[in-house]
Amino acid sequence: PLLYHLPQAALGAVIIMAVISLIKFKPIVHAWKVEKHDGIVAVVTFVLTLIFAPHLDKGIMIGVVLSLGLFVFRTMRPRFSEISMHEDGTLRDADAFNLPTSDTVAVVRLDMSLYFANAGFLENKILEIVADRPKLKFLILDAQGINSIDATGEGILNELLDRLTGNHIELLIARAKTQFISGMTESGLLEKLGRKNVFRRVGEAVYYATAQLDDPSSTECLRIPSACAVEPT
Repeated sequence: PLLYHLPQAALGAVIIMAVISLIKFKPIVHAWKVEKHDGIVAVVTFVLTLIFAPHLDKGIMIGVVLSLGLFVFRTMRPRFSEISMHEDGTLRDADAFNLPTSDTVAVVRLDMSLYFANAGFLENKILEIVADRPKLKFLILDAQGINSIDATGEGILNELLDRLTGNHIELLIARAKTQFISGMTESGLLEKLGRKNVFRRVGEAVYYATAQLDDPSSTECLRIPSACAVEPT
């Protein structure tokens, strides 16, 4: 009642002044530069809130669902790399730094929690390496980047273990975190894998594998930095 005699133009001006400060385009531009998916979510949510006005909650809910969907999409193909010893003595992405790899021992790394959205991706990548290297005897999974594992991830890892064993390839796990080990312990996968196949460092796993090979020289690029030196291009 106190606002009844105010002109609608005045009421509109009050609402506009209250809302205009909420419309900021710089954060949207910044989000787009950092991660395009975040920018897309911001733009879509902004447009939908205008379309569904005054039911702003519908636009916001669609934005939340879209954000979750894009997160799952991004994590379906996480960073996966085969690593090798760099001349500076550190393990790095073999493809990115043009490093030689071993025909008998492969060291791979997944930089993401292992769960239902990316478990199949990991399996396919590892099987590609196995198919390309008929002499492969050991596959070392550098699990430092795996923070957790769900039931689907554990099931895929279990199946992968069976397929590798069937091809006479031994699976070794290095630098696994407590959450990852706990999941495998509870499911019985750790017992199936064998505690002797779990190592604190990648180097320890490499030396263990090398000791089992008929030709230890095949893993020099994983053990001796000087042997991994690459001519500058």
